[in-house]
Amino acid sequence: MTLRVSPITFPSPAALALCAALALAGCATTKAPSLADFASDGCSMFPDGALVGKVDWCNCCVAHDLAYWRGGTAEERLQADRDLSNCVRAAAGSQVLATTMLAGVRSGGVPYFPTSYRWGYGWPYGRTYAPLSGQEEAQAARLREKYMSERPGLACGKPGTIVAATNPPAGANAVASAVGGAGKAQ
Repeated sequence: MTLRVSPITFPSPAALALCAALALAGCATTKAPSLADFASDGCSMFPDGALVGKVDWCNCCVAHDLAYWRGGTAEERLQADRDLSNCVRAAAGSQVLATTMLAGVRSGGVPYFPTSYRWGYGWPYGRTYAPLSGQEEAQAARLREKYMSERPGLACGKPGTIVAATNPPAGANAVASAVGGAGKAQ
């Protein structure tokens, strides 16, 4: 019995180059995720203000939402949550309320849950704690300014309603300043 071995033939260099170009073309056309327009529902899953009386802390929540929408590092999230707590305490005069809200956002706002109020909710789901690149910072600033130009002050209201805030609590401007100067009362 005779064993015949066929010679191995490899693709031509031109065929290899074409395969490589097609494979790399997919990499070159991958579009970076883009940030959605800013939207806020006020104090997600929490009252926007006192159920009795006129105490309102919703502007604090919208400023906090600006930070959460943008996302960033774990340290930035902690600062946004502390700023929310300080703003609510100043608006409502209640340390208990401020601490309760802080506990809620610390436990429910992590980026790992596919919720509309997670850290970095403006980005497609899957982004966790990471600093924004220069390009992402510019995109966030542009969209924040667009939102603020359409809603003087820190607009507050549930979806479908827009209520301009003429006198946001002092802490609301501190939160907004931390996310790039948005939210200055006009």
